[in-house]
Amino acid sequence: GPQMRPVTRPAVRRPATHPRPRPPVARRAAPGLAPLSKDVDVGPEVKRLFDTLFCVGRPADKPCQQMAAAIERYRRTYRAPMRKWLQTKRPAKLPPTLLYPFAGGDLVSAVSAFPHQRRYVHLSLEHAGPPDPLRGLKPFQITDARWKLHYMAGLLLAHGESFSVDLQKQEQARLPGVLPLFLVGLRVHGGTPTGLAYVRVTPEGKLVPYTRAELSAAGPKARRLFATWKDPRYSKRFAHLELRFRLPGDKTDRRVIHLAANLGNPGMKRAPGVGRLLASLKPRSLMIKASSYLMWTDDFSRVRDLIFTDTRFALSDLTAPYPAWLQKRGYQVETYGKFACITKPRLAGSALPW
Repeated sequence: GPQMRPVTRPAVRRPATHPRPRPPVARRAAPGLAPLSKDVDVGPEVKRLFDTLFCVGRPADKPCQQMAAAIERYRRTYRAPMRKWLQTKRPAKLPPTLLYPFAGGDLVSAVSAFPHQRRYVHLSLEHAGPPDPLRGLKPFQITDARWKLHYMAGLLLAHGESFSVDLQKQEQARLPGVLPLFLVGLRVHGGTPTGLAYVRVTPEGKLVPYTRAELSAAGPKARRLFATWKDPRYSKRFAHLELRFRLPGDKTDRRVIHLAANLGNPGMKRAPGVGRLLASLKPRSLMIKASSYLMWTDDFSRVRDLIFTDTRFALSDLTAPYPAWLQKRGYQVETYGKFACITKPRLAGSALPW
């Protein structure tokens, strides 16, 4: 985990490329997403899972009561003051896409900090997970799975991040993968799922959905993306997803796309489609949080160089690339808060500029 805890997070902003003011331009509202076709949409399953996890349409039991209390505490003590603070730091107009590498299942923070984006693109070592993991379980097993998920969600809401050791356990849980944590994020922000598709990434960087028939067919199992982790117990077709959802006031769907990917240089080389997809997401905003200082090293230079190209605005904790690297590429760096000492000797020198 991080060795230095910022009180607040630095904002990284590109200087304006057109110094002269431009006249206002009338803009049309962005068109809504085309609906998912029935042969790829597993929305009914994810809606059923959402209702089960959060007691929708029935009296709240103890797990739901505890989760509701944690959500209300997060909204009151963290989201509200953080959004108020960001109003004066974040540009008024941002691209509709937010890229969040090393995200785990943290849709909570993405929507808290960027509440108006229409597309959230997350990448992490964790797989998406199946849409109906509770099917066939006994009632006491379902209750146990919900308790464990709510424990994971409680850590995320309390600390603002998920630790790798906990995410490893999440891969093997009865409610596996990041999908259940995404549903927690929707619940935190008052949203509801409206559709779900599982996708594969082509070598050209395109997302192609699996059909329901393909998802039901026998196939190879998912493989771990980090050497010391364990292989998931479900199909590799449940690695990547596109989750459609609406937040209060929305008239059209938003989406979060999750890609299970190892973002180290060897992993990016093995998955060229991921790099091409990221390159196509422009212009964009960027969020980096709890990335274990990986982008301070050249071991992650491929993804580092890629995601900081055509990024208009970035919000990060201390694990973003250090200031000299950012300034060399034309970024204006604004820092906020105070930072404690760093204990890893190999990182101490890079930490001094902050």
